[in-house]
Amino acid sequence: MTSPEKEPPKPRKPKRSWKVQSLADSLAPLTREICAKQGFAQSEVITRWRDIVGPTLAAHTLPERLNFPKGQTGATLHILADSGFATELQYLAPQAIDRINGYFGYPAVARLMVKQAPVSLYQRKKTRPNAPDPQDQKAAAEDVAAIEDKGLRAVLTNLGAAVLADSRRKKR
Repeated sequence: MTSPEKEPPKPRKPKRSWKVQSLADSLAPLTREICAKQGFAQSEVITRWRDIVGPTLAAHTLPERLNFPKGQTGATLHILADSGFATELQYLAPQAIDRINGYFGYPAVARLMVKQAPVSLYQRKKTRPNAPDPQDQKAAAEDVAAIEDKGLRAVLTNLGAAVLADSRRKKR
């Protein structure tokens, strides 16, 4: 008897879309795969952490991984917390669990495990742009003085001052 020969699988063509998408929508399939390796069945726990737990908790905590015990529904969420905030988080754990489960609409998390770590090292610092230099502001205002619309002139003045400041910064 001869076994029937199987055809080799056809290579899958990547799905392409010519419509404009946000970067977050484009990266969602990739982040979903990475998050699944850490136990996050829903990557939203990481990507929407600030929206889920609120700005106060998000400033001092980060989700690390999610462990589901075999045969049970409630998972254990491992959280990194600043050392000064870890004790407070223990008291706020029931509220945090309620917020997380309320966000997903089902009891996804049963308990929290808090690990003390410097969360500030993992979070990006938001930098504020420096105020424009008065000389740059004046030079930019002179360049756009011929524009009649006050709103447009103000916006272009600020843009010009920022460009001048940036070019001067790059020369240093």
